[in-house]
Amino acid sequence: MIPEKLLSTLRQEVCALENRRKELLVRLEETNTSLVEVQTLLTRKTAQAHTVQNILAPVSRLPDEVLLAIFEEAVRSQEQGQVTRTEIAISYTSHHWRQVVVNAPRLWNSL
Repeated sequence: MIPEKLLSTLRQEVCALENRRKELLVRLEETNTSLVEVQTLLTRKTAQAHTVQNILAPVSRLPDEVLLAIFEEAVRSQEQGQVTRTEIAISYTSHHWRQVVVNAPRLWNSL
């Protein structure tokens, strides 16, 4: 092949490849945007599923007074020097349990 013809062919191939690369980058950006949207929706739906699961759990039907009695017994029976305090661990379990624990000053009298 003549060098000029070869150069022309190579330039056309390079141009075609650059155009293909640009198309792929656009598709990649669109795909990344879709992925972020799906991840956001997945996070939201997973949180909703956990909330419904917590509502349906039998322990969710216990009155706050019964929960508090259980929590107080758990705190009383914790070992001294325990790395994680029981009342703190309980407060991390759910929003509802946190409200019960936070609003029970008797659990926090040894801080």
